[in-house]
Amino acid sequence: MTRLTPKDKAKELIDKCKEYCFHNFDNDAEEQRMNNAKQCALILADEFIEWCKPDSDEDCGFSLAPSYNYWNSVKLELENTNI
Repeated sequence: MTRLTPKDKAKELIDKCKEYCFHNFDNDAEEQRMNNAKQCALILADEFIEWCKPDSDEDCGFSLAPSYNYWNSVKLELENTNI
């Protein structure tokens, strides 16, 4: 399985989170729903970054640096996404 680019992963997270955001039928509702989804996706990215953060006190035998870098790139894409 090929890993998504950070930009594509950011979009995928927003799309997945969107399904769980409150929706009503106001004119601005869809934009608010997308903003809520973006905030949820940023929370998820932060959780992954924290989990992957390199810890010099603990050596688990493999490097999480590639995942840490990947999720930081995803977070950057999320922050730069215009809803």
